[in-house]
Amino acid sequence: MNILCCVLSAGPKQPPPTLQEIEWRDISMDMFYKNIDHYGMMDLNCRRGKEEDIYLELCEYIGVKCVDDRVTQVQYRDLNYGDFNIGFLPNSVELVSIISCQQRFLIDTRSFPIGLHEIRLNDNLIFGRIDLGNLPPDLREGYFCGNNISGPISLVNLPKGLKYL
Repeated sequence: MNILCCVLSAGPKQPPPTLQEIEWRDISMDMFYKNIDHYGMMDLNCRRGKEEDIYLELCEYIGVKCVDDRVTQVQYRDLNYGDFNIGFLPNSVELVSIISCQQRFLIDTRSFPIGLHEIRLNDNLIFGRIDLGNLPPDLREGYFCGNNISGPISLVNLPKGLKYL
């Protein structure tokens, strides 16, 4: 009896990141968190011990998911520690979900990670105009309701796979 085995994958497996790529990832994520206050960072990257605090590696931070040492998801809800700098996220990020976190910044779609598939920025205080013509090419879903978005909207040059906006 012959058994045929098949392995499915989302795409070709990438080689592990180089030391330089990991350093760049860490610098980018430091900038992403730059405006988060000290207490917020303690909540996100530290486990408090009886005798001393243990600081976590980036891929162990609360709200961060990595695959093969590459940041692929950043998810936060109901935090008010300051503004996250989305424009500094690594291009490997596919999902950004920052909901009800009192974010106050001018939205800039050109600064979104190029590999982004889904972005949820609902119920913040984000302002400005969403330039839909400059969304990441693989974006499928974008949630921006409950903010202070204003200005004209053009439905030209949308990503081909966009299903929800």
